[in-house]
Amino acid sequence: MVMAMSKFSINDLIQTTPQQPGGQIEYLDTDELIESESNHEIYTVADLNLLAADIEQRGVRSPLEVVQTAEGWRVVSGHRRLAACKIVEARRGRHMQVPCIVVEYASSEDELLALVMANATARELSDWEKLRQYEVLHRIFTAKKQRGELGGSMRQALADALGESSGGMARLQYVAAKADEDTRAQLRAGKISLNQAYSMAHRDSAKTLPPNSEATAEKKICNCEYARLVLGNKGKAIWCRQCGGEMTAYEALRRVAEVRASIQPEE
Repeated sequence: MVMAMSKFSINDLIQTTPQQPGGQIEYLDTDELIESESNHEIYTVADLNLLAADIEQRGVRSPLEVVQTAEGWRVVSGHRRLAACKIVEARRGRHMQVPCIVVEYASSEDELLALVMANATARELSDWEKLRQYEVLHRIFTAKKQRGELGGSMRQALADALGESSGGMARLQYVAAKADEDTRAQLRAGKISLNQAYSMAHRDSAKTLPPNSEATAEKKICNCEYARLVLGNKGKAIWCRQCGGEMTAYEALRRVAEVRASIQPEE
């Protein structure tokens, strides 16, 4: 009998030890809590009005996760809840105490992994947050792979951890490797999408190729979610009627397979 492989879980790589017996909850003042710099480097803490209103009415119902440092209690999970509590405090004119679970991690890597895990599926992320999340996990997974702590395909492990399709992973990987600072700045500001950043990265990469390189003939890359494929002259090229971008036969077949898989009813 063939057993199905279990889906990769980022929790499998994190070594934690609750400092409170059984992971008991401790109530801490908000002014004792320190926001993680890593969180600000990856994620945006915004759109807090609804969360603040909920906390003001019903309190903090889900404990924050913190680690003890020489400077105080550093937040790993719960940055949005902490920021929303400060909004409530400003309205009430007094400090709050919030429920926290104190955890000790085996390494700073494990703490960062836990931070990513707490944010990856908590809400809809912006394209910039998805890119930064990918870059951080790629760096950590590469190190763990080299130490023999991560087996199997690293690309698949990343896809499973981030909940990304193969197409999404390809875009994240290419933008992370090829996008210039201007493209990254526009993506961070929300002026362009990840798909647009992917196209711009292809364009910028083509500019740096030698004049006689075959890749310079690729004027535009199709990045439409649902491309309208048309066979080019004498079958030598496949292009998209929707945007005019070209693609190889392999890419066309791969994207057709992705679309078919996305609409395939579950058995």
